[in-house]
Amino acid sequence: MSSRYLSHFPFPLSSALSPSRRCKQPITTAERAALFVNLANVNALQKDFARAKKFAEQALSLCPALPAAVRVLVYIELQKGNDVGALQILRKRHATTASGKQTRGR
Repeated sequence: MSSRYLSHFPFPLSSALSPSRRCKQPITTAERAALFVNLANVNALQKDFARAKKFAEQALSLCPALPAAVRVLVYIELQKGNDVGALQILRKRHATTASGKQTRGR
């Protein structure tokens, strides 16, 4: 990210990703994953697809069934003209969530 976009923050971005002494409550895993999705969206809109993919994958490592992170990965592949890659991501995530639902129901 360019420093001109972050100049209004009173603290470095890296401190937003780690628990801060200023916060009375720690950041939950879901909140951290949402932050990574937001960062992925910003980078994807700025056409920095490598960085956007990294953030989306970090979000999925925290919350594997997070639809917003999957959407970002699909968007990145479509923007790169990789329709097959986008379908593979969707199929992989669908298979993962479908198998998880089947094992829970038994």
